[in-house]
Amino acid sequence: MSQTPLNLPLVALLALAGAAPAHARPEAKSTAESTAESTAESTEERPLRRLRPVRNMIELGVSAGAFVFSRTHDFYDPATAPQEPLRRVSPDFGVRAAFFPLSFLGIEAEFAAIPAKYEPGGRAGFYGRAARRVRE
Repeated sequence: MSQTPLNLPLVALLALAGAAPAHARPEAKSTAESTAESTAESTEERPLRRLRPVRNMIELGVSAGAFVFSRTHDFYDPATAPQEPLRRVSPDFGVRAAFFPLSFLGIEAEFAAIPAKYEPGGRAGFYGRAARRVRE
């Protein structure tokens, strides 16, 4: 009877694989654990709900930027004066305030101003204002 020799490197590799520490081998999660994790994830609020206004919340904001006028702007009264060139780039400033007496209902107001200058000399002012009711 002939015996075939065992391949020692293969046996050593199999022994090491079986003796690997538990944290090195991926383990399947039990059904109860995976169900508990999915329930915890589903109870977490969505960003729109998590970031909604709260009762008696006040918001304040400021803005600054630049306004670029067109070379052929229509900021003049054709009945009284011809168009005068404005300086192309002017600063733009704004403020905003909001008040939410209820978590789903509020009011907000904003104001923006653009102080401008005419090319030959002189000043012009442009402004915008708005107020609105907010319902969320």
